[in-house]
Amino acid sequence: TVIGLLPLAVGGANVSGLMYFPMARTVMGGLMSSVLVTLVVLPFISLRVEALARWMGRVWRASAPRVGAQKGIAASPDVVEATP
Repeated sequence: TVIGLLPLAVGGANVSGLMYFPMARTVMGGLMSSVLVTLVVLPFISLRVEALARWMGRVWRASAPRVGAQKGIAASPDVVEATP
């Protein structure tokens, strides 16, 4: 589409005396910027958000209290260990 609009954008083609080069340039700019955003910017943002989520998960797991990590301490006061 961008290549097809190129003759119109440089002002080499006019339709019945009207100049359409401003519209052609606007359409070309919109198409090129949307391709750039779709193929470059959005994947980069997605990778950064996923990396942030993984980091937050590691921080969350590291800050969790260790239940029953010490010997002789039950995980809950309601839990009573049976002796054989």
